[in-house]
Amino acid sequence: MADPQERIGQQIGEYRLLRQLGKGTFGTVYLAEHFHNHSYAAVKLLQIRLTSRDDLRDFLNEARMIRLRHPHIVPILDFGLSRDDLPFLVMEYAAGGTLRDRHSKGSKLPGEIIATYVQQLASALHYAHDRRLIHRDVKPENMLVRRDGTVLLSDFGIAKIIEQSSLNSMHTQTGTPVYMAPEQSQGKPCPASDQYALAVVVYEWLSGSRPFQGGPLEVIIQHRVDPPPSLHAVCPEISLQVEQVILKALAKAPEERFPTMAHFARAFHIAMGETHVQMRTIPNLQTHSIDIAPTTPTHLTAMLPPEQQQVPLVPSMEPSTQGIMPNEIVPSSPPAPGSQISHASGRPEARPARRSQVTPPRLDYRRVVLLTLLCLMLFIGAGGGGTWLFVTQQNQQRARSATATATVAPLATAMATRATATAQANIILSDPLSTNIHNNWLVTPPDEYAFKNGAYHITDPDNNGRVTVLSGESFTEPIGYTLTMQEVNGDDGSGQNSFGMIFCFNQQSKSGTTVTTFYSFVVVNVKGGRYQFWKYDDSKGANTSPWTNIWSAPFGNEFHQGHGAQSANTFKVFMNGGTFTITVNGKPLNQTVKDGSFASGMVGMTVNLKGTEVAFSNLLLTKQ
Repeated sequence: MADPQERIGQQIGEYRLLRQLGKGTFGTVYLAEHFHNHSYAAVKLLQIRLTSRDDLRDFLNEARMIRLRHPHIVPILDFGLSRDDLPFLVMEYAAGGTLRDRHSKGSKLPGEIIATYVQQLASALHYAHDRRLIHRDVKPENMLVRRDGTVLLSDFGIAKIIEQSSLNSMHTQTGTPVYMAPEQSQGKPCPASDQYALAVVVYEWLSGSRPFQGGPLEVIIQHRVDPPPSLHAVCPEISLQVEQVILKALAKAPEERFPTMAHFARAFHIAMGETHVQMRTIPNLQTHSIDIAPTTPTHLTAMLPPEQQQVPLVPSMEPSTQGIMPNEIVPSSPPAPGSQISHASGRPEARPARRSQVTPPRLDYRRVVLLTLLCLMLFIGAGGGGTWLFVTQQNQQRARSATATATVAPLATAMATRATATAQANIILSDPLSTNIHNNWLVTPPDEYAFKNGAYHITDPDNNGRVTVLSGESFTEPIGYTLTMQEVNGDDGSGQNSFGMIFCFNQQSKSGTTVTTFYSFVVVNVKGGRYQFWKYDDSKGANTSPWTNIWSAPFGNEFHQGHGAQSANTFKVFMNGGTFTITVNGKPLNQTVKDGSFASGMVGMTVNLKGTEVAFSNLLLTKQ
């Protein structure tokens, strides 16, 4: 076979090879340029020749199977055979290199960074496993990084293609021994094998070393027989909770590991949260309009990266008069003193955010005119001679009205065009939430976050509350946030049953502590329930409740109480200079809310109370 460097300048498919990016056991990766549109891509040339029809058929079938669409899987753009019968794959070029490039062997990573990586990688693997695909070679070298910091898993199915090749030596082991699960080294890979490999990678990131050392054969035997060394013993700063999660994922038998990648990621984040995030006890939400017995205090769950945020909305019951206008309804409980806090407007630190913006389509007026003429022709043709006779008899009347129509039509068209253009210009982002079109809504665990039945469903399984935030640049006032929501399941007799909107969300690291701030507008969906406007700011420390009740009032007939199709509600909050005006189902609420703590941030939604499921749809951000 040709030397990899000798291929520079050659044509592979529709691409010209520019330079070598990397080389592995079974292939070489090149940076390549498309001949026609001059776009860049990564071309992986596999070092096996497919000379038999069976090999070719298997490669083409497998290549089609691995063209997965997921925000954390490297997209396959094309595939085929080179002129010398070498199979190749064309993939998106990730300019940030690999995680091995970023973190060399022996590096110990901060827990927050590891948590971010695990969430992205586990999401990709869970998606593939749902489609009965196993990666078989999870390792830092196969984890690529975009310029914006997004992590992408590469080389899906490559190991299987190699294994299926009749030219592959029976003695050649696909996968990488230091990350390989016991059953995979025995030729029986399964989805849990990928979980094992990712757990080895996480072990390495946490401790700076892999659990087993030695030559390939020696390491394979250790994976099969020896228990991994205690993480806590190697690094005392690693909690026993984190160690237990990793050791479970490193169990020798696949059935003893976590059921899915989503379960592993969830358990890891919770364990890391108990280690890195100071937990604080705050009372559950309790309304002022109905008599509800106090419940057992709950704890904040671990703070995840902003694009995968989960925090419970169980605010303190001490209301504040801060920001309440004279004509607003003030809860009867004594107010707690409020204080102004400068907002954090920076971008989240977990990874650079990316703004997903949908530009409204422009009207093609030539097409409109042609379609209108076509419709008129069809109408006249369908009516036959009778229609034409009627038109002829009425031509004098139509002639008189034509002059007026000719005068009015241009003005009406101009006004309609101007209104349409103005409305389109005011749209910042539009998302029907029928599918994950922006690829940055949280979708794991799937029993908590899922796109189904034309909406984005969020379910609270454990009374800790769920929040998800759209990953993107901070949106700054003035801005209008519109969102439709419908309770699918829930206890409409519980005063804890609330859901709604999150906005001005920010999360920053200050002096080694993660600070989270946001506003929430929620409704307590019970008979006689209330609207509630909250501020969350945990910068004051563990001894101060992060929740401040800015405003609360009973809802009226404008709100469709209950659950089911008849109970869909559309909320809009317009923010401008610390003033918030709110409409529900098109009806403005009489109260105006004022608070100047936060002026920018991300948007999202929240669901509270165990068993409550809410379907969100038609998210719209506008300038007014």
